[in-house]
Amino acid sequence: MSRLNPKLSKKALLNYIEKEQIAFQFSDGLLTFTKPGKEYDESDFVLGITNEIEGMKSCIQGANCLRTMSKEEFYDDDLGFAEFANWSVKRDLLILVDDSLLLCLPNYDNYTQVFE
Repeated sequence: MSRLNPKLSKKALLNYIEKEQIAFQFSDGLLTFTKPGKEYDESDFVLGITNEIEGMKSCIQGANCLRTMSKEEFYDDDLGFAEFANWSVKRDLLILVDDSLLLCLPNYDNYTQVFE
């Protein structure tokens, strides 16, 4: 009997993002970090970081496809995530959202929090 891979949960992932810092990048954007538990300052608003974070959350909520990826899968990618994926380390969890957003949950030992 084959064992099914767990399914990523949008709700659990969004709850995780509210509590833990992650890195993310849209395919046409720059690497951005969240700041859970810290107040965003004026420069965050000026630089559009808060808009990027809200856009990332909206993208996850409306996503049709969430899938875990390995950094090696991005070596020849045409989505624009190769440099970001190469920056990640082995213990990071990379999640591709609708081929337009890459999330990096850093050095996390218990990824079960984001799965159903």
